[in-house]
Amino acid sequence: MGQINNDDPEVKHQVGSNETVIDDLNNPTNQLIHSISSWHQLKKVIAVFLRTKKILRDRIQARSSVNNENFIANSHSNSLSAEDLAQAEIAIVKFIQLTTFHKEIMCLSNIKLEDSADYRKFQKNKKLTIKKVSSIHRLDPYLKDGILRVGG
Repeated sequence: MGQINNDDPEVKHQVGSNETVIDDLNNPTNQLIHSISSWHQLKKVIAVFLRTKKILRDRIQARSSVNNENFIANSHSNSLSAEDLAQAEIAIVKFIQLTTFHKEIMCLSNIKLEDSADYRKFQKNKKLTIKKVSSIHRLDPYLKDGILRVGG
């Protein structure tokens, strides 16, 4: 038998591949989101964090004002309200969107600040700014109350 030529179409060539894994779990918020499997439980945990943040901010403001300590201590109840859970849901959605679509959100917020009066100019700048590489460019993305929404 003779030598096999490398140009022969019957010869299989070895193909190498590399894999890169980006570990986003270094962020404590990502760790929290990935560790809780229930949507309702996650909303409750985030609502508690947001309430704690508000209480701490209120205490800092009370130190600078005159004797508002009693008001702040009594103004927060122990149970979570529907509004607390709704705010937590919005905070979760904003965080996930910002980590996933950071460039798109920054582009849309910059355009909105510049061209809030002229709608046609806004649409033209939006199409130029959000690159076709983006996975949401065909969905007519826009920002409403800081949340990324799509129109089509």
